[in-house]
Amino acid sequence: MSKMQLRSVLLLFLISLFVLSVTAEEDVEDIDLDDDEVNHAEESAAYYCYAFFPNQTHPTLPTGSKSQSLIGYQNNHKSNTQTVVLVAGYLQPKGTYGTVLQNFSVVRQARTVKPKESVSFQYFFTPDVYFEPGDYNLVIGLYVQDTTTNSTSFVVGYNSTVALREPLGTDPRTILTYFTLLAIIGGVGYLFRDKIVPQKASAPKRTAQSDRMVSQKGDGEKSDAIDTDYISKDHLQYKQQLIDKTASSSRGRKAAPKIN
Repeated sequence: MSKMQLRSVLLLFLISLFVLSVTAEEDVEDIDLDDDEVNHAEESAAYYCYAFFPNQTHPTLPTGSKSQSLIGYQNNHKSNTQTVVLVAGYLQPKGTYGTVLQNFSVVRQARTVKPKESVSFQYFFTPDVYFEPGDYNLVIGLYVQDTTTNSTSFVVGYNSTVALREPLGTDPRTILTYFTLLAIIGGVGYLFRDKIVPQKASAPKRTAQSDRMVSQKGDGEKSDAIDTDYISKDHLQYKQQLIDKTASSSRGRKAAPKIN
């Protein structure tokens, strides 16, 4: 390649770079940010907050039982000290962010966080036992105060879907249902007890032996006569001799003359 050709190639390369630079400048548009967007960007860069549930990638929480969340917070501000005032959380219907179903307990902290310092918190909350199983939206966050500007903001650590499931152990609604059924069965049994359970006779049953020992008179009155089938013959003869002897003695006393 001659020097003349080399100079031509370099000239074309320089012209191409010039054209590209002009085109890039024409395509660039200025982006203006308002004050609120600038402040939000600065606030977002001033901290980092994240909440998670131990050993659960997709949280599944039992209703009526205490659940645990771990919250990490880092103060990324260059010079301002921050104070974590409160830890709070609430439950919402899935996809309906303007409605709050349950506000969980608020925990006071008053934890000072210096610039570039990181802290962690444990947060316990209990979903109401009467929630139906399904997916809900859970929000957990910190109320943080900037000690320099004295401004307080709610920093969200968790804002996502959780699954609520049946309570652990015995369900109170199940206990109430069984108790109601038992009460109904007991009431029906009490009302129809005369038809279900046969009544016992008020008078004791008589044995065959006792019926033979007691004979009936003409009008059904009981008699004290003795059934001779159960008495030995010797005893009957002895008794008859006594009766005859007594009768003869009585006749002898009646026939004796009176002595004046």
